[in-house]
Amino acid sequence: MSGAKSRGRLKSLIVYLVFAAVILVGLYASWLRFSKGLGATTDLSDQLPWGLWVWLDLALIAISSGGFIFCALFFVFHIESLKPMVRPAVLTAFTGYSLVMVVLIYDIGLPQHFWHPIVMWNHHSPMFEVSWCLMLYTTVLGVELSIPATEGLGWHRISGLLHKLCVVLAATGAVLSLLHQSSFGALFVLTPGKLNPIWYSTWMPYLFLLSAPAGGLGFLVLQMCAGEKFSGKIFTRDLIRTLSKSMIAILGIYLAVALIDFTRMGKWALISANPRAATYYGIEILLGVIVPMAALSFRRMRETRLGLLIASLMAILGILLNRINIVIVGFILQNKAHYFPSWQELAIAIMLFVASMVLIGLVGRLFPIFQARPAR
Repeated sequence: MSGAKSRGRLKSLIVYLVFAAVILVGLYASWLRFSKGLGATTDLSDQLPWGLWVWLDLALIAISSGGFIFCALFFVFHIESLKPMVRPAVLTAFTGYSLVMVVLIYDIGLPQHFWHPIVMWNHHSPMFEVSWCLMLYTTVLGVELSIPATEGLGWHRISGLLHKLCVVLAATGAVLSLLHQSSFGALFVLTPGKLNPIWYSTWMPYLFLLSAPAGGLGFLVLQMCAGEKFSGKIFTRDLIRTLSKSMIAILGIYLAVALIDFTRMGKWALISANPRAATYYGIEILLGVIVPMAALSFRRMRETRLGLLIASLMAILGILLNRINIVIVGFILQNKAHYFPSWQELAIAIMLFVASMVLIGLVGRLFPIFQARPAR
């Protein structure tokens, strides 16, 4: 018994030491970035002005999309079977969006000007709309997250008052999230000739909006699997079936629109003309869309926790590949540029990601986020 405790303490000590090392290296890299600037601490260039941090932002925005989806479906449309997903979705979205805003400060050439969109309005810039939607939606998520926080602290009057605002908050969050999910795609509409044509499209706002929910749903499934370790059983058969069918529908709609757009833009000829880009695009679609859809088409996969988890991991991989292809690979191939993240870029990204995962785990343990359900 004492040996098991000693091994447990040793493992905990190793985890804490690794975490401390990640934070210290990340803080040192942060000091270098803010003291020496982007040019000295990143591998960005005029040919490739967006790199690891922008990819991380866009990936986090997509993965956090579960927040507006499940809040709207539960509070506005009253789909009761999705209740266990709501609070984990809000926690993920709040953490993701907060992290996005921090990363944006790192990525701005003059980070001390991060507050400019609040007072300097440029109505013609997609980033103006994105900035305001990010700030407003993060505020809404913070209010939504305060509901389980006040419950956990025993502040029942405040919690009851916040519960009455749930429908308004969910509807507001859905509108704000829909706006900026598509606006991120609109940024890339401004890059004809710079982004490889196999990814470029005037339908980028729709493709960004429709591709995000698969990654958001996938990450929530992964998060709830972890949450079951300390809150009890969350997944029921009905919930697994509902989520599996939702995943198939989301991926199917995105695939249909992507194929229509591929045909509309005359991209089929690019497969032979640009086989390298076509290969990257094909891997993205195959692994992130077709494989999870095919897996969930089998009943044994569709109705089991393991099958849903595998499909979710593939959907997350798909959204990560899609965003990295658009942000980095598509620009490298089109402009014959070179890019590999500097150690400072990697250290800062890892530090922020690890810190966000620790935050999710800590809040999940302290407050009633993951709600167990009786097995069916």
